[in-house]
Amino acid sequence: MPVFAQTDAYEQVFQLAKQLEESGATNEAFVEYKRYIFLQDYSEGIHQKEAYSALSRMYKNAEKFTKSLEYIQMAQNYDSSEALRFEEIEILRQFSCQRKFYLENNLSLFNYRNQPEFSEELKQTAWKAILENEIIFENYDLFEENFSKICTEYPEMFTDEQITIINNSLTQIRKFKPKNPTVALCLSFIPGLGQLYAGNPKDALNAFLLDGSLIALSTYTIISGNYIDFTLFELDPTLRFYRGNLYNAQKEVYEYNDEKLSKLKSPILEILK
Repeated sequence: MPVFAQTDAYEQVFQLAKQLEESGATNEAFVEYKRYIFLQDYSEGIHQKEAYSALSRMYKNAEKFTKSLEYIQMAQNYDSSEALRFEEIEILRQFSCQRKFYLENNLSLFNYRNQPEFSEELKQTAWKAILENEIIFENYDLFEENFSKICTEYPEMFTDEQITIINNSLTQIRKFKPKNPTVALCLSFIPGLGQLYAGNPKDALNAFLLDGSLIALSTYTIISGNYIDFTLFELDPTLRFYRGNLYNAQKEVYEYNDEKLSKLKSPILEILK
């Protein structure tokens, strides 16, 4: 642990950065915190932890999580309490959602879960971040394995009611049969059927009326021998709307699947918060 001086030659720089951040001048505060850190090369001050923490916070708010993690870990060099480690876990949670990677093998979380010097609260928070990550990215087998392990190692971590909710939700998730976008595409050759399959009768009716009317008009024009009118005025809009009908049917199937899964996952994610 570094030994700090009783005075800080660059106190004014730090206080200016702090005032700018509190007043909402984030960009200016960012520059001043950076300047304060840079000046430590000449004379070490007493606010390194606060400056590194502030920079980490600003990078996190800007969703630049790699830099945010870098600075929160620097701050930990000046503070042995666990508060900054809880903050690191929160950054990792958000970072994993942005980059879509698993937290199971993250070195920091591994240490927080297994090193005896860390509190039970920190260990459980690290585990919850991992479980949440596995549910979000649908790694249900690993979730079930880890959840069973946690319930044995930390019997007080979840109540009986929460365990029942999690198990029931996981069962429902495994039973869920997502709709197939290819089926929606094939059905959509008859306008509206794909949207109906996706569970959206309103869009199905709109597609049937609009595309059906355009197809009927184009068919009548061709039968009447008005090929020029068909080519100039009807072919392009008919094709565009018909392609849109095919695309929208598949899109709505993906949305239907995502919405259903989100509802099934939500009781588990709510507990893991």
